[in-house]
Amino acid sequence: LAFSQSAWSPSDDMLKDIAPPHGGILAVSGHYHLELVLQPKQVQLYVTDHAMTPSKLDGASGEATLLIHGKTQKVKLALKGDHLSGPATIPSNSAATVVVKAKIEGQTQSARFNWPAVGPAKKNQGKP
Repeated sequence: LAFSQSAWSPSDDMLKDIAPPHGGILAVSGHYHLELVLQPKQVQLYVTDHAMTPSKLDGASGEATLLIHGKTQKVKLALKGDHLSGPATIPSNSAATVVVKAKIEGQTQSARFNWPAVGPAKKNQGKP
């Protein structure tokens, strides 16, 4: 009896009904959910397992590459409390394409996010 890996691998489709705990955008990378939050002066990346339990980020680091109005900005992400964060210049009401690479527990995780100009749509907070 054989199962394909895709039958057991989570995907971004499974996130469509999950409310991001920090108001950002969720993506799946390996054994993690990555939540991107863009603020006018910083990029934040929250990392949880598939049960939405915060992951240990001791020693974690990363980089976010932002594409805003045709210009690329690279942001180093470092541990700040319970998430990774880095300084950035993000004009208000700007759409952005963001590629994040993070080293978590010795493994590289990556995801691509499309941040809408008005920010992400709010989801029903009642759903896990």
